[in-house]
Amino acid sequence: MPGKGKNRIVLAPQTRLAGVEHLAPRFFREVLGYEFTDCLITDESDLHDFAAGTFGDRNADVESMLARLEAHYLIDARAAHSTRIVDVLEFLEARGVTG
Repeated sequence: MPGKGKNRIVLAPQTRLAGVEHLAPRFFREVLGYEFTDCLITDESDLHDFAAGTFGDRNADVESMLARLEAHYLIDARAAHSTRIVDVLEFLEARGVTG
């Protein structure tokens, strides 16, 4: 039987991300240090996914990302109470960031 025993990969939704994708290229470049087009991002992607090191070090990396975000956008994204990328991008859009 074809495909028997093979695991399937199911990609998490990207529907929310599609609504704020116009903000992603600048955000990825300035905050995460990556090119958005080089990354696979879903509605479940988190800043921790882009942090290096062990879990404790990753938390420090995320704090650095949030500090860079505040420096570039003049908005404290900690008020979003989430480190999911789509939540942060929606938070930025709600505060008037357009690109």
